[in-house]
Amino acid sequence: MPYAHFLLLEPPSFVQKLDNMSVLLGSELTMQCVLKGSLPITVSWMKDDHEVKDTEHVQISFENRIAVTDKSSMLKILSAERADEGEYTFEVSNDVGSGTCEAFVTVLGISSHVLYRSSKDMVKKTGQGQFQNNPMPEKHCHNQNKGRK
Repeated sequence: MPYAHFLLLEPPSFVQKLDNMSVLLGSELTMQCVLKGSLPITVSWMKDDHEVKDTEHVQISFENRIAVTDKSSMLKILSAERADEGEYTFEVSNDVGSGTCEAFVTVLGISSHVLYRSSKDMVKKTGQGQFQNNPMPEKHCHNQNKGRK
């Protein structure tokens, strides 16, 4: 009597999806997805509809874009820059299906070029001020040329 073997293939789906994230300028950011589904699974990370590549600035797990044993993928930005802000999409597929999940990354902070200004760009002004604490503080300023405001 012949025996038949069936292999049930499962399309990829997400056990852990991406969440919207905020990161401070210059800080490390890690995004991770956990998958289930039949292997091998092809994966790719996208930012604003462009594929993200493994570089000195960005590290991606899943070498050669194929998961054969591990079912999680991580994208790590080593030092967040303003250009890293945007919508990230994690795309997965196997022989029986595909899926995506998205998250928006916001980079917070002030660029260093705003913090440092040459003293020649500054104007020195002097005057006196007085504050009174009523229900709402009132501001009284004295300018040597214009009197009380």
